[in-house]
This record gives sequence, structure tokens and C-alpha cells, in this order.
Amino acid sequence: MPAQLKIYTDSAHTSEVPHTTNASTTLNGAVSAGAGSIVVASTTGMPAQGYIDIVDGTNGNETLPYTSISGTTINLAKATAFAHASGLTVNQWVYVLLVGDQTNGILNDGTNATPNANNTATFYLYNAGDQVAQSPSIATSNTSPSTTSGFTDTLVSITSATTGFSASVSPANINAGSQVQFWVVAQIPSGQSGINNPQQCVINVSYSSI
Repeated sequence: MPAQLKIYTDSAHTSEVPHTTNASTTLNGAVSAGAGSIVVASTTGMPAQGYIDIVDGTNGNETLPYTSISGTTINLAKATAFAHASGLTVNQWVYVLLVGDQTNGILNDGTNATPNANNTATFYLYNAGDQVAQSPSIATSNTSPSTTSGFTDTLVSITSATTGFSASVSPANINAGSQVQFWVVAQIPSGQSGINNPQQCVINVSYSSI
């Protein structure tokens, strides 16, 4: 099994952030157990590297990391464990991280223009695989799945809850069974419209497995 990075809300990595579907398609052709790639009907909207869920109520659902896309072929980082029939649903998903007060939003009076207890949240990137995750990168997405909830105003840090924030950070290699703590901030300057008050963040995680 390769490295497999997952995001949790707790340091004991018992509460994984839910999977939010970003793009949905279907298998274009049957897949054998042990396959290193799958062909789907469409890869539109999928990032170059990420995760997919194959929804199979007969042989078994699978969550699989993938390393690249070529046309409609998704190249997997981990071979399929089960055989899958053509036409099954394949969901490419992202982690949507909740930041701040999900009911009332984050105040846009200028006091939350910098990281503070009201507009930051803590998460953990854990390697659930059995190989090293090499050259990992954690980046906030400004385009996926949308900017309706203010995704463009979120930043990430591996330094602390108050410093080191940027659109992308690169922690050291993550060994199997190890994790990196990181923080997400939603910055609200004075006068920003409350309609697009950011309360959540989409994270893209990339790495290679050794």
C-alpha cells in the first residue's frame, strides 16, 4: 500500500473530515482486481492528483488515491482491491474544512483580518499508508468546488495558529503512521460583504509515495 494522506479534526486521527464530491462520473469499462488505472466517462473538473470513491454495492466500495489523469484514464496510486463492473459511479472528492462559526459566520468588522481564535481552525494531515509521503504540499483551492462561500479568502499554515499563513505550504516528508498539524484561517477585512463571508476551505493535498 502506498502513502495515503487523510485529514482529521483530532490528533488521535479518529474523526476524518467528510468527503465532499467535487466531480461525479461512471466507469467506462469493467475493472479487474489489482488494476493500476481506471477509465471513466469524464474527468472534467478533477484535479491532477487526488482521491476517488468507486461506489460498488456488490463487490465493495473503494477509496483510492490517484497520481495523474491522462484523458479519461485515472492512474491510481493504489491498485484496486476488487473487481468493478462498467457503469458504476465514481466520485472524485475533496475535503471541505469548516472554519469559524458555521451558524453566524465570521465578523467582517476588520477584527478578523488577521488570524485569531474566531477565524482559525486546527486540522491534522495523517499518513494512513505504509510508505513515506514524499514532498507533500497543502494548498487552499480558489476554484474547487466553488467560491460561493468565500474559499478565496482562506490560507493555510504549518507553523502556528497565528503565523506562517500562505496559499500553499510544504511540510517535510511524512512517515507512515505520522502526521502534520496545520491551521486554516478565513480572513475577513472590514467592509467585506457578509454574503460571501468565508466559513469553509477546500484543501488540495499532493505528494509522491516512496
